[in-house]
Amino acid sequence: MNLRKNNGFTLIEVIVSIAIIAMIGVVLSGFITTTLKARNISLDRLKTLALCTSYLNEIKSIQDEFTKEDDIKDWLDDEGFTPQANYFKKNENSIVLKVYINEHLDVPGLYEIKINGKAVNASELSISTVIKGGD
Repeated sequence: MNLRKNNGFTLIEVIVSIAIIAMIGVVLSGFITTTLKARNISLDRLKTLALCTSYLNEIKSIQDEFTKEDDIKDWLDDEGFTPQANYFKKNENSIVLKVYINEHLDVPGLYEIKINGKAVNASELSISTVIKGGD
């Protein structure tokens, strides 16, 4: 009788191991790709929010200079916004900004300023505030 000990792996065991490792690799690569896409979208939205907030804060800080709606429009024009049908538009760092001015509030001298921002790969977001112009 000739009995030998097998100290290695058989070909079937090696193939099964490689197949399992390959399946795990495919699942992980899909997870990593999805995570990176979500990260980039979140980063774009964060940049958009920061830019919109920056303009809104600047408007709020100088709101006493705005005695009428035309003053706000002139300031937006000076900042590089171009007038459209019912809003002002600006492209900045691949982010499209739209500023809407609503003066039709119940209290004279109050203006609602709404800024919409949209990055290329992210959904549009909107923030707004109400300012009181100077007298």
